[in-house]
Amino acid sequence: MSQTMLVSLHVRNLALIEETEVFFQPGLNILTGETGAGKSVILGSVALALGAKADRDMIRTGAEYALIELTFEGSEEVREALRRMDLPAEDNQIILQRRVMPNRSICRINGETVPIRQMRELAGLLIDIHGQHDSQILLQTKRHLEILDAYAEKELPHVKEAYAACWREHSAILQEIAENELDEQTRKREISLAEFERDEIEEANLQAGEDEQLERDYRRMVNGRKIAETLNLVHGLTGEEEGNGAGELTGRALRELSQVLSCDDGLGQLVQLLADVDGLLNDFNRAVSEYLSDLEFDEEQLSETENRLNTVNHLKDKYGSTIEEVLAYAEQKNQELDRLLHQEEWLEQRRRELSENEKMLAQLAQRLTALRTKAAQEFQKDMESALQDMNFLHVEFQVSLTQKDSFGAEGKDEVVFLISTNPGEPVKPLAAIASGGELSRIMLALKTITAKQEKIGTFIFDEIDAGISGKRIESGLNSIDLKTEEMQGILITHEHVDHIAGLGVLARRYGLPMYATPGTIDAILHTKSVGMIDPALFHEIHAGEDFTIGDMTIEPIAISHDAAEPVAYKMKQPGKSMAVMTDLGIYDDHIVEKLKGIDVLLLEANHDVHMLQVGSYPYPLKQRILGEKGHLSNELSGRLLGEVLHDHFGTVFLGHLSKENNYAELAYETVRLEVTMGDNPYKGDDFPMYVAKRDEPSELVRF
Repeated sequence: MSQTMLVSLHVRNLALIEETEVFFQPGLNILTGETGAGKSVILGSVALALGAKADRDMIRTGAEYALIELTFEGSEEVREALRRMDLPAEDNQIILQRRVMPNRSICRINGETVPIRQMRELAGLLIDIHGQHDSQILLQTKRHLEILDAYAEKELPHVKEAYAACWREHSAILQEIAENELDEQTRKREISLAEFERDEIEEANLQAGEDEQLERDYRRMVNGRKIAETLNLVHGLTGEEEGNGAGELTGRALRELSQVLSCDDGLGQLVQLLADVDGLLNDFNRAVSEYLSDLEFDEEQLSETENRLNTVNHLKDKYGSTIEEVLAYAEQKNQELDRLLHQEEWLEQRRRELSENEKMLAQLAQRLTALRTKAAQEFQKDMESALQDMNFLHVEFQVSLTQKDSFGAEGKDEVVFLISTNPGEPVKPLAAIASGGELSRIMLALKTITAKQEKIGTFIFDEIDAGISGKRIESGLNSIDLKTEEMQGILITHEHVDHIAGLGVLARRYGLPMYATPGTIDAILHTKSVGMIDPALFHEIHAGEDFTIGDMTIEPIAISHDAAEPVAYKMKQPGKSMAVMTDLGIYDDHIVEKLKGIDVLLLEANHDVHMLQVGSYPYPLKQRILGEKGHLSNELSGRLLGEVLHDHFGTVFLGHLSKENNYAELAYETVRLEVTMGDNPYKGDDFPMYVAKRDEPSELVRF
């Protein structure tokens, strides 16, 4: 499950802090220090950025404002929430900024000013802050069932969904029965009303589309005099009655021209054209005459049409905006009447359905109980192990699962967490055993085993008791094993955050050399989210000027993208070459020339044009992506590939796919089709093609 992680915190002019920046790594991060060291200020600044109430006294003495900025790496769920808010969500980064001034505060999400309620709404998806008092939810037994279900998320959801649907049906049937168990007087009154409404509609004998035809007829009748005058004038101008109408003149011209036809065969085409004109005029005038004859109507017709139209519109005002809706309402009343006239039979049928529903509820509730029982056993073991890591050395943890007498929205199960922290003591409910500090550690243990099921990827625990073992810390930090000694350098294409988000960590931890253009280097050094980087680690490169790393020659290639001196890279060794070509708005002959003869190519196929156009992105963002300094579409990617293929071409990887505006199968098939249909001798199946994965290594290619 993709999760959101807090990357950095930037604070300026808050309380005693003039300016500081804190960077966070995946896994466990610990802030420790003596009382007064500033831990609470840091935690308070996070809460402010998430929308907590601000006080002017928080502003540092002598400063005009306080600034707090949180940077997250976002999940798909968070990006979707941003799109619903009409906020930028293209990159994998979410920046929350709060500027606190004496009389007001300004909130921004990804640079866009937002009301504080939106900041708070988004905060609920980004981070979960726990203080000692927040751990009190563990004392609420009704929350224990939620926690157990979250732990068992892999197996429970489909059963819970089925049960929830059955429960909704159960509730609906009960409500219907309650609403329709009417006394005789009420039943008669409802029958009378339903009959009146049904009869009013049926007596009108409505026909589908009738209202539209009536509107046309009424409009024609009301304007009949004006139409007739105009058509008579037109008929006179185009007909033959006046002796100088277009029809008469055209006929005369045709007769004159026909007399000289024998003098020149070349006149035949002219005669035919004029005959066609004459025929069209005659057809037109006959049509005018027919329309005028149909236009004749009397005041009685107009009155009837007007009355009918009023009747239809009256029924539409009462029962529906269209005739179809009015007729559907009448059918609904017929069904209601049938139910009212046969109330006892209908109620009996619904009671039988309720009985069948309750049988299904019982079956699903049993399945829920079985799954929860199994999950509870595993949960107990995991919690005891996690609690031992939290320095509960003689702990026993149990999940008590009992049955209620009746069905509820979550089934019939009641769950209570029991614990014993001392040897020989019986397990008791958490509320009877745990102190405040112990609850904090229990909550931390709980989060360590449920984090994978949580949609929130960042948890902050305030005032956790000491005693966390090194074993637990190591298990959180060693999830990824990278052999940094094998890395010789980092090639940077441009400074956008989706390309440099992890750069600061690599730089500070391993001191790797980094290669980039001067413009890109300057932009990175001014990007606060990556943290402090030693400028000496950067090596300036320039588009069109080769450089070497080991035995590899690297050629930077200038590209069209909205960044500071962006480049792509072509890597060459004797007899073989490859290129990384992403973040292209367009391509030109220069890029085509650079890619000719390439063996392996990573090529951008960012978006499907139609998906982007109809998608949820704001219009300016769509224009940026589609522009000459945006990203390469699937179609353009296929056309570029078709221009650089050759008989010895190796492999192509399609990369940098938009999660919102593309998907792997579509990119693959579109590029393949563009190659096949393009002006080249190759087909899309003539060479290996893969779609580069976001979250795992792609296929290994040796060449």
